[in-house]
Amino acid sequence: MAQNYQAMGQAGQDYGTEWTNEMRRIQYDANGRKFRKGDLIEVTARKALFRGGKRNINEAHRITESNDFDVVLVKANVGVPSAEPITLADLVNPDGTQIFDATRATGGEHWQGMRVRLDQIRLSTTNGWGKTNWADRICLAADQSGRTFPLRMPLLDLGPPKATDVWFSVTGIINQENSNTNGYELFVQEVGPELRITQGANGRPAVSFSSDYDGYVLQYSDDGLNTWADLDATPVKTIIIEDQGDSINRMYRLIKKEE
Repeated sequence: MAQNYQAMGQAGQDYGTEWTNEMRRIQYDANGRKFRKGDLIEVTARKALFRGGKRNINEAHRITESNDFDVVLVKANVGVPSAEPITLADLVNPDGTQIFDATRATGGEHWQGMRVRLDQIRLSTTNGWGKTNWADRICLAADQSGRTFPLRMPLLDLGPPKATDVWFSVTGIINQENSNTNGYELFVQEVGPELRITQGANGRPAVSFSSDYDGYVLQYSDDGLNTWADLDATPVKTIIIEDQGDSINRMYRLIKKEE
């Protein structure tokens, strides 16, 4: 809701018992379908506030309908945008300061609000891993040159933290938590790449990974991880849909629907 409850006005101007209904209003479309990740939506705002380096859509801390913002489903299940591959050099100067470009051609202002894949990083601090309080959920990522950048960790269970000498990539959205010219961070969605190994149609291993890692090269080792070589194989692009339903008798088919 983008509300700062410390800034609430007089008594009676909070949601109170109306909170549940208000949350339902913005979480469901006109047909009662709950919005989900990957939906294409349209948001109409009547009130907004610049705070923390970004324009926040809110309701000006009032419950009047004229302050409501509306969320409308444009198209369901479009999918999330592909992550743009970047490195810390795209966000941080060699002296360690964050890049600020008022023209938004480079640096945090350019990437803010975008889904990116941050490559060639390791953890320099892990104390924010697995925490629940917003202020505590910060780990620092570092690159080979010594640049560092904050990672805002999710509430998802990511398992144990990566060792500080392990290099990896992380996917998320660039956020800003400062109204000045810094305070940029990556709101983490996934730590990867994650490989999933199943059986292909010919009975041989089939290795899959997120399309966010397009451009990566799959390697194999036959001697206990001592030596690695590129796998010489033509990739097959597939779409995987994870059904969240509970039915045990569900059947499936694939048909073409008109737009």
